[in-house]
Amino acid sequence: MRKAARGLLENWAFQGAACRRKSHGMGLAGTKYARMCAGRKRGKVTKPGKNLLFYKTIPKAVPSGGKVPLQLSQGERELIIEHTLADDELTAPLRATTASSEKAVYSFTLDDLEDLAGFVAAEANHNKNTKLQRELDRLCERINEVLDSYAD
Repeated sequence: MRKAARGLLENWAFQGAACRRKSHGMGLAGTKYARMCAGRKRGKVTKPGKNLLFYKTIPKAVPSGGKVPLQLSQGERELIIEHTLADDELTAPLRATTASSEKAVYSFTLDDLEDLAGFVAAEANHNKNTKLQRELDRLCERINEVLDSYAD
């Protein structure tokens, strides 16, 4: 094997091992640490994305008007109901359930879920309370992950 090709393989193996170690065995696919590792070569920064393979998940198809499941804890449900400016029609599935300590699964259309993510992001951006802002940001990221896993 040529010297350059062997160096590329060693570089990929080094980055892959570090990424798997940091992502707790989750593999390379889509982790923040994998993207961060893409620019490192044995402690030195190289061009981002060089010699690192990424596997993108294929979004599941949802028919027009089809519903998508969103799992929320009681605290996340209360954050949406109490702190966002989402209208009653959008939060109706959240208000219909009774309070429980377990996570519940709610069904939304993709359009409703996009609207809900927008309301949560807007509240997170305009909130002065940093703890509440972080919780809303995390919730917005979770909703966006669900949106990214489905296509219409």
